[in-house]
Amino acid sequence: MKSTKKEEEKKIVAEMEAALAESASQKEEESEKKETPVSAPSSPKKRSFYDATTPEQIHCRRCKTLMENGVCPTCGYRMYVPMSKEKQDKIKWIGTVIGLVVFAVLFVVLQISKG
Repeated sequence: MKSTKKEEEKKIVAEMEAALAESASQKEEESEKKETPVSAPSSPKKRSFYDATTPEQIHCRRCKTLMENGVCPTCGYRMYVPMSKEKQDKIKWIGTVIGLVVFAVLFVVLQISKG
């Protein structure tokens, strides 16, 4: 009795392993089929952050209409678009220069009032 149960269990385990191996190979084949090559931008012009990170078609959160350049033509909803890296760097540079100028002016004024 025990030997037949063990044989049945071995047979079931073998069938399960075969099924798992088959499903894994099918998943690999499907993933290979789904992969599409990523193409470079068609023109060498500089792309904005919005163009680089958002899909071709996006729908409005409010009314589900197809948006045009981050703005809904129906309700006017504007999608959040973060600042570009260049703009962030420019703001940091201007802030640094202003901070150094203020420091220099305060330093000079304190030195003159001290002496």
